[in-house]
Amino acid sequence: SYESSYKNYREHLNKHTAVSKLPTIPFIGVYLRDLTYMDDGLKGDDGRINTKKMRAIYGIISQVQLFQEHREGYTSEVNEKLDNYLRNLPSLPPETYMELSKKREPKNATRQDIE
Repeated sequence: SYESSYKNYREHLNKHTAVSKLPTIPFIGVYLRDLTYMDDGLKGDDGRINTKKMRAIYGIISQVQLFQEHREGYTSEVNEKLDNYLRNLPSLPPETYMELSKKREPKNATRQDIE
C-alpha cells in the first residue's frame, strides 16, 4: 500500500529478481515516488551538490536498470500498428503537465485533500 511505501511489493520483487532471470516489468510509480521523495526531501545546502542525495538517486535508477538487464533470451515481435499509435500520441508541453500535476496534487496537500 501507499502508506507502507509498498513494502510487500518491494519484498516480493526483491525476492523474485534475486532468484530469477525472468523479465519483469516493475510498477514504475514506486520508483517515481522514491525519486520525488529524494528530490524533495534531501535539499542541498547553499547551492552545493548534495552527495547523499545523488547516491540515493543513483541507487533508485540502478534498481530500474537491473530489470532492463533481465530480458536476455526473451524476444518479442514489434506490433507495427501499436508501435505507430504509441509513437504518435499527442503530447503537451512539459509546463502543462506540471500545472496539471500541481492542481491534482498540491505540494503540501494531505492524502485526504487529494481524494
